Order: sequence, then structure tokens, then C-alpha cells
Amino acid sequence: MAHLNAAQLETIRARCGKIADMEYNSHQLVFRRPSRDEISMHRRRQEDPAEKVGSLDLFSQIILAAFDGEEDPVKARALYGAFLDEHPAFTSNRDKFLPAIAILCGMVEDEAAASLGKGVSVRSAPPPSTQTA
Repeated sequence: MAHLNAAQLETIRARCGKIADMEYNSHQLVFRRPSRDEISMHRRRQEDPAEKVGSLDLFSQIILAAFDGEEDPVKARALYGAFLDEHPAFTSNRDKFLPAIAILCGMVEDEAAASLGKGVSVRSAPPPSTQTA
């Protein structure tokens, strides 16, 4: 399985802002920070009994930035769908996925990234540049 190098991850981070890069059973998964609208949509699904069961799987597919070296979102999501078939409880993972998503969504402070498990890193967006007059 192909993996992204540091330069490719930096390109994704520059495009998406904050990202979480993780390894899981020899797969590389990169998720991006969701928008406020995406978080609101996810919350609505969580409150709907008919949609709650698959809401986290869908949310993870929406914020997927890359999978196993594939940076094209459509192709990455197709590969990720097969991964979810192979690992159906991945989005319930309390060691890697859920803590990383909590940081990306702003549910916990960025400093919590230091306590993430082996094989997970969060890369924040660069600070805004200030222009001097």
C-alpha cells in the first residue's frame, strides 16, 4: 500500500488546514478539519434514530482527505469504503480515530494532540501571516 510522504502531507495540510494522519492495520488515513456546516449536519444525523447508526461512518467519509496514498477524494473514498467493509468498527476506535476527530472538530484543545497514540499525528494550519504597514 502506498503512503504519502511528508511533502504530500504538507500539501494536503496547506489545502485543508488542520489534518490528522494515522496508520491503522498498515493503512494510511488522512482526515481534514470539518466545516461548521458538516459538523451541524453530523449532529442532526446523530439525533435522528434512523440515521444515527451510520452517521459516524458517513462523517468520516466526508472529511477523508486521503487514503493509502490516494489524494483524489472520490478515489480515496472508494478505497476507504472497502476499508470500512474490512474494519466495520473503525469509527468506534477510541485509541486513534475518535481522539483525532475530537481534535479536528475542536471538541478538545490542540494540546491534546500530544497524547494521541502511536501512529497518529495532527498537523495544524499555519498561523495567519500578519502584514506590516
